[in-house]
Amino acid sequence: MSTEPADPYFVHRKNQAATMQPHRPYEKCDTLKQFLDNDRKVLRFYCIWDNSSEMFGDVRELVLHYFLADDTIEIREVIRANSGRDAAPKFLRRSKVPKEVGALHKPGEITERTILNVFGPMGHGGRYILDSLKTGAVDKSCYTDADLTIGAKVNVWGREVTVCDMDEFTAHHYASKFSVAKNTPIHYKQTEAAKIEREIPPYNGWGSEEDSRANCLKLIAQAPKRDFIKFMKKDRQGLDSHVLRFFARLDTNRPIDMDRTFIISFFLSDDTISVFEPEKRNSGIVHGKFIERSKIMNPSGGYYQAEDIYVGAVVNFRSHQFVITDADEYALSYAEQHKFPEADLTRIMDALCDSIPENVLNEEFAQKESVSYVDFVELIEASSHMKLSQHAILVIARKYANESALKITYDLVLKLCRYRLQKMNFDRYDELRKALSQCPSEDNDNLIDPADVYRVCAGVGLPLKNDLLTALIQKVPKPNGRVDYKSFVEELNSIEAAEENVPFIPDSRLTVPDEEKSGWFGLRNFHCSPDAIPGVNIKSFYDDLVALKQAQAQSLSPKPKSVHFS
Repeated sequence: MSTEPADPYFVHRKNQAATMQPHRPYEKCDTLKQFLDNDRKVLRFYCIWDNSSEMFGDVRELVLHYFLADDTIEIREVIRANSGRDAAPKFLRRSKVPKEVGALHKPGEITERTILNVFGPMGHGGRYILDSLKTGAVDKSCYTDADLTIGAKVNVWGREVTVCDMDEFTAHHYASKFSVAKNTPIHYKQTEAAKIEREIPPYNGWGSEEDSRANCLKLIAQAPKRDFIKFMKKDRQGLDSHVLRFFARLDTNRPIDMDRTFIISFFLSDDTISVFEPEKRNSGIVHGKFIERSKIMNPSGGYYQAEDIYVGAVVNFRSHQFVITDADEYALSYAEQHKFPEADLTRIMDALCDSIPENVLNEEFAQKESVSYVDFVELIEASSHMKLSQHAILVIARKYANESALKITYDLVLKLCRYRLQKMNFDRYDELRKALSQCPSEDNDNLIDPADVYRVCAGVGLPLKNDLLTALIQKVPKPNGRVDYKSFVEELNSIEAAEENVPFIPDSRLTVPDEEKSGWFGLRNFHCSPDAIPGVNIKSFYDDLVALKQAQAQSLSPKPKSVHFS
């Protein structure tokens, strides 16, 4: 009978495995199964250690982690902010925790197995067997998951730790393994003391208010960050200055301060505000810069924004209370274009539809054709149940205003520019013409872009204020949207201009102040004065309001929500 030949490789492996068997008593302690079944499974308990009985002791919050993979315990301490304690990495490193704490054992006294020498000398030739009774073993029982429940006391090397609560995974583990429901947690968190709000000291006048506030927020002061993208979008772009200017007066009853007027400039590029007091002869008050350009805190919180400044508003700039009395044309147009809360015409008309009864509307507005601005303000205030701000009424008046008797034309602005140039003895017209000729033009027809005209005039040093120069370029004739620079220079350098006098124009409509730093250059239009708006077309206003009421009654337009005007 033939037998299968032996495989030399398997024979070699069998002999090699036989040589690797230990020739001594061996007791296998298998923990691999527990590790594979419970790896990354951790029970979490919330505990406290009450050490208040000791001197300077207190109740400390702990988090106990029990690792099911090897029955070890790790404890971490919860250290609150500003508690005065060092943030130690761990309260107890990961290890097994014995139930009873005794004296430390000598090295080698505690072993996993006990070996008996039954025959032969020590070393080679001796015979050893395992002590199955473990007569020399030290009984060392450690905490397991069966000992950790809510309310249990754990002796952590002499410190009594009370288990107060557990997480959801731990509660599910006890319900599935021990069929024990989660007990009522023990209240262990201390009541937090009332938080003391950080008190920012008042502004002392040194530097900007924003820098002074940044010094109080951190131990190492950091400069406040600026919005560079907003600065690039809202900086001067050609003829668009992005500066809102308002007239204001002090809200005071002192006779010496009641007649003082101020110019408030709001810069949209960085939300900064500057206040300037123009010259007033024989007033006894030194004119000039009143508040330097900087961000100003709003008493209600945050910094002042463009929407917070409007005609009729009361603002508080560093303990000085101002009443906004007027705004320039650019500020009013910008607020209406961007639909500021006090300049949104649609919102204002919707509010008037609800506040003016239909019978009052027919009695007071139907029989009138046109009224003055002052009468229009009194009519709105008497008819409406809602108190509108002066700015909101001004927006309506501007919408339905009659044609103005005095128009700001190119000839009028040109005369003002000639008067200014003559007064400053400006004679560099050849240099101005040569610089304008370097600008790109189409087909060499002397026509250049208006933005290039503004840039060259400012670069040459033409002694005209920004607003006056802007108004001049806006009103100059523009064939195909471009400026004939030769005619432009010749009209400024006209010989007849020296003999002409600037016509008298009331200060309430147009003025060119001589102050170099007034911040209010060129054209100024007081819309809130009685002669600013020659009249309001009541008929057009009445027709639009009636049509809007009918549209709301027929549900053609949604009902406006509650509107609150200051």
